Order: sequence, then C-alpha cells, then structure tokens
Amino acid sequence: MSSSTTPAAEGGARDDKLILSPLWNHVEKISKAPGGGGNYKVRCKFCSKMWSGSYSRVKKHFLEGGCGVKECTADSQTLKIFKADHENALKRKMMKTWTPHPLKKERLNNTFEGLNHELIKDVRILHVGVEGLIS
Repeated sequence: MSSSTTPAAEGGARDDKLILSPLWNHVEKISKAPGGGGNYKVRCKFCSKMWSGSYSRVKKHFLEGGCGVKECTADSQTLKIFKADHENALKRKMMKTWTPHPLKKERLNNTFEGLNHELIKDVRILHVGVEGLIS
C-alpha cells in the first residue's frame, strides 16, 4: 500500500466524522483525556471554557448545558445555528445507517407475488365470465 493513499483515507474518515458530529468544529481538542475512548480535553472556541469529555459533553455545552459542563455564552443566534447543524447531522446519520430488514423485505416480496397471482386468477375468472355472457 502506498503512503500517499493513507492520509486521504484517514482524511475521508475524519471528514465523515465531522459531518456527522459538526459541533467538534467549534472546540479545540487540546489532548486525549486519560481513560481513552472518545474523550478529549477541549476548549470552546467561543467562550474559552475548558472540560474533558466526549461529543455528548460538547453537545451539552452548545445545546443545553448540564453534565458538569456550563452552557456556552456565545450569542443566541450562533447557538441556534449550531443546533440546526446538529439536527441536520442527526438526520444524515439516520439516513446513512437505515437499511430495510432482509426478512421484512423478503416477506413483502412474497406478499406482492401472492397478490399478483391472485390478481391474475381474478382476471382470468372475469375473462371467462365475460366470454360466457358474450357467447
């Protein structure tokens, strides 16, 4: 594998993560927090508050406060934009992860096939009935 393709692949994954978690764009990740996982020591780019945690605490900071994280003091219009970005990301995430259940899909296909056969039978019966009336 060439080294020139590795950064692009990593960048693609990073870009995808930022699209689905847009509030990361508004904090500075200072360092990985102890304990691992998705926890970071972060600083808000708007009010300079610092805390450690994952994306859920970033959401709390910008959208509602709580969980030991104070709400951001940025102007309300900016916070409304952040909320809209977050809601759009949730919609994208749902669209990206939704797939029809294979058993339900198969059951639907079987149902439509059965209905199709019943419809063909009904049409044949009607055709025979009409033929009898005409002759």
